[in-house]
This record gives sequence, structure tokens and C-alpha cells, in this order.
Amino acid sequence: MNEAVTQALPPTGISTTRRFIKNWAYLFTSSVFCQALGMISLIRVARVLAPAGYGYFNIVQTTAGMALIIAGLGMRNVIIRDCARNPENTKALYTASLFLRFLLSFVVGMGIILYALLSPRVLPISLSGFAIMLLIGQMMWDTTESVSFGLQQMEFSSRTNTIGSIIWVLWVWCVPASVLSVAVISFSFALLQISKAILLGRQVNRVIPEARPLDRSHLRKDALSLMIASLPFYWMMLLETVSHGLPVLILAQRSNPEQVGLFNVGFRLLNPLRLLFLTSTSVLYPYLSNAKVENPAQYMKVIEKALKAALVLGSACAFLVFLLRVEVVSLLFGEKYGGSSDAMAYQCWFIVLLAIQYIFGISLLAGDRQRLWAILTTVYTIIILPIVWFGAGHGATGLAAGMAVGVAISVIFIWPFFKKSLPSGFQSKNVTRSFIVFGIAILSSWLMPNNISLVIRIPIACIILFTLAILLLKEWKKGFFSLT
Repeated sequence: MNEAVTQALPPTGISTTRRFIKNWAYLFTSSVFCQALGMISLIRVARVLAPAGYGYFNIVQTTAGMALIIAGLGMRNVIIRDCARNPENTKALYTASLFLRFLLSFVVGMGIILYALLSPRVLPISLSGFAIMLLIGQMMWDTTESVSFGLQQMEFSSRTNTIGSIIWVLWVWCVPASVLSVAVISFSFALLQISKAILLGRQVNRVIPEARPLDRSHLRKDALSLMIASLPFYWMMLLETVSHGLPVLILAQRSNPEQVGLFNVGFRLLNPLRLLFLTSTSVLYPYLSNAKVENPAQYMKVIEKALKAALVLGSACAFLVFLLRVEVVSLLFGEKYGGSSDAMAYQCWFIVLLAIQYIFGISLLAGDRQRLWAILTTVYTIIILPIVWFGAGHGATGLAAGMAVGVAISVIFIWPFFKKSLPSGFQSKNVTRSFIVFGIAILSSWLMPNNISLVIRIPIACIILFTLAILLLKEWKKGFFSLT
């Protein structure tokens, strides 16, 4: 094995647990820092643009995000998995995936223009070009980040995201408010994403193994093989964008862009909670991919721990958000965004339920059960679409409530299939207790009067934080967070 391959692989002297903690720490620390800066920039952008303008900015981002799913061909999980298992083939995999994604991005870009022509009230044609720019930047970033994750070099992504967040917050606060229109902010955000992707690519290229020379004559063959392997994932990603991205456009169509602004402000405020779960599952996926083959018992044990941690930690965090959401929205964004606090009452629980669904998904995907997961995701999409359509007609709060109900039904439906797919010895009783805690937290939030005094809510929040801290310390001493 040559020097490049050795550099890409994790050092043998570092234990699996330490390696996981190191990668998780890079991503989580970067995510927290970037979210803090993102929140500062969000306050400026949302206040300057007002709900309607901020809604249009989010429509540009949503359109680009959905386009990325279509142009991405579902390759992210395959790239991560194959780079983790066969790092010597990374160069060919990286080149083939970029080739396919660039090719399809051109076609999808034409689709964005067509959509803008057909639905100018949702996406004005003047903003469609910025959505295409953002698509290109996100496609480059996603491909390169997938390679870095597969090689377990998470620090590259963390470092680049941090630099980008610093630049963005400085720019939005230094530029005069009179200059910050929807078009200017959309263009600047897309340009920053492209620049970040280029910077990340330069870092990753330094550590990509070249165990065998890249044969460009085999590019089409490698691309075809990659596309076939990604098809089950592609179907699942398409379903995900229909169930999570499309609702925003439905909200804009059935209500108005102002409701999109209110809906997305709530989600942006909840991004730290969402990224806590996404970061953890992103780091777990390559580990579980290897553990499923080398140590099935450990694979099952880690899944149990992930579910328990997500349910208990998610219950506490979501309930805290529920308690203080009205004051937080009013303080940061003013009275114009008051409707966001109502939507957040449902969004916080939606995010925790979605995290449970993600854990179900990565455990099945790491075990090469992508066909089963594709079927289950299809059923989830069929369940949630009519609920979302109905909820979107009642504004941001209606959509948030509909999405929470839809994902709750999905988790209940998927559970027996997920449990059956795991190796024997799965301790479902321990996980069931955590589900009970989660259910009690949701029920308590629903039964709590809306007009309860802040003087009462603050002590409740302090008690929850104190209890959570004690529980985390106790579990840490017992070795709960160890992967061995």
C-alpha cells in the first residue's frame, strides 16, 4: 500500500472510539460555530428582507436543494461507503461521480428555468439563475465532501465550512441594508458556495489515494457502475426531496412566500438541534458500514445507543425550545415573525422524529438493505404528501403540524420492519423506555397552556437542563458513548 493510501486510512494506533469521537468533534464543533455565525447573519438577512423577501430567498435555496437531489443521482452514500471500504479506488470514484453530476446538472438547470416560467409567483425568472448557480456549488461541495467523509477526513469539511461562515456573516453585516436585496443576497450566497467547494476540493485532492493510475478510457464504465449502485439510494433521495423539500414550494403556492419566510425562520432557529442529529448520523454511517461486515454484534449495539441518545436528548432539547420559542423569535426577529413561534411548536418535535427515522435509515443502508429502505421511504412519502398538501393551505403552522404528524406515522410504521432487520439480541425494551420518555415530553407540551407565565417556564427549563446534565454525566461514566 503506497503512502497516499496510508495517509487516507485512519491510523492503526487510534482506537475506533477515539477515531469516531475525533471526527464527530470536528463536525459538531464546526457545526455549532457555523450555526452561531449563521444565526447572526440570519437575523440581519431576515430583518432586512422582511418575511416576504426572506421567503423568496428560501425558495431559491429550496429549489437548488431539490435540484441537487435530482442531479446528485443518490451517489452520496455510495461514495462514502465505497471510499471507506476501498480507499485505493477513490480517484476513479470521484472522477466518475463528478462527470455524471455535472452532466445531469445542465439538464436540471433547464428544468429550473422552465419551472420559473410556469410558476413566476413562486420562483420569479429573475431569481432562477441564482438557483442554478447554487445548484452547481452544492453539487461540487456534496461530491467532494462525500469523498472526504469516506476517507474519514472530516476536518477538511469542518475547516472550510467555518471559513465560509465567517466570510458570510462579515459580508451581510458590513454591506449597507439598502444594497441587500433578494437578488444580491441570493447571488452572493451561491458564489460563496462555489468558492467553498473549490477550496474543499483542493484539500481533498492532496490525500486521495492513487493506488492505481486513473484510466480515463474506463470513465464511462465506472460512471455506469456507480449509477447502477446508486439507483436505490437515488429513489430514496427523490422521495426525501418530495417529502421535505417540496412542502416549501407547496406552501408558497397554496399560501404565499411570506408564509415560507415564517416557516423557514423557525427551522433555521432549530438548525442546531437538527445538525446535532445529522452530524452524529453522518459520522456513524461509515463506521456502521464496516461494523456490519466485521462485527455485527457491535453494529447492533451502536444502533441501540444511537436511538436511546436521540430520544432522550431530543426530548429535552425539543421541550426547551417549546418553552422559550415565543420570546426567542420576538427578541431576534421582531413582531413581524410572530407566526414562526407557532410553527416551531411542531417543528421541534418533527426534527426529533426525523432523527429517529434517519437512524433507522442509516442502519439499514449500512447493512446493504437499501431496497427495503426504498420501499419504506416510498410508503412514507405516500403518507405525508396529502397531509402536507392539506396543512400548507393553513400557512406555516399548518404545514409544520402536518409534517410532524406525517413523520410520526412513518416512525410507527417503519419500526417493526427495522427491528426485524437487525441481528438477534436487540434490546428493544431499553429503547422502548426512551420512546415512552419522548411521548411524555410531547404530551406535556400539548397540555401546557399557551399563556403560562415566563416566570414559571424558566424554572422548568432550568430543571430540565440540570436533569439532562446529570443523566449525561452518569451515562458517560458508564461508558455509554463508547463504540467498543
